[in-house]
Amino acid sequence: MSLTVCIPVHHRHELLYNSLSSQISAYSKGFDVQLMKHSNRGEHTIGEIRQMMLEQVKTPYVTFIDADDRIHQHYFKWVFKGIEAGAKGIGFKGQITTNGQRPCEFIHSMRYTKWSDAMVNRQRVYYRPLNHLNPILTDIAKQIGYTALRHGEDLSYSNRLVESGLIKKEDEYFIDGTMYYYLYKSKK
Repeated sequence: MSLTVCIPVHHRHELLYNSLSSQISAYSKGFDVQLMKHSNRGEHTIGEIRQMMLEQVKTPYVTFIDADDRIHQHYFKWVFKGIEAGAKGIGFKGQITTNGQRPCEFIHSMRYTKWSDAMVNRQRVYYRPLNHLNPILTDIAKQIGYTALRHGEDLSYSNRLVESGLIKKEDEYFIDGTMYYYLYKSKK
């Protein structure tokens, strides 16, 4: 089984993309991973870009990684355990930071049917159903598709995935560890 990693790259993030693609190359050795890049200077919305990339995917599984984010060194090892198990989607935990500070946990799993957050031990935790950051069967991703939004295309995709019923919590392989590092930078 193979996985396509789609990386939309805004022109300001070319150097970050180079670093991420090197990381992916190193971490994916021994796994059937294809990398797809789409450069953009703002002429398309992120939703349009994700949809254009998704339409080109030929592998059984697809995921998106943002050019300015990072993954755990064992990301592919664990994702491919889920793929080999025949999962329709791969859930996992991740960490989000804002401007390199205030790390918070996020949990992506189909055990959640809507986006929410809560304070747990004085730390914010974000709960989400699977979204663009989670590897899923390409056929399912293509049935859901992305809307031409500038912001919120991930929420729209995630909500429609839940509503479709195409992946239920028992169809998911959940990785109980931090696999993804969402490095949010506020616009100042």
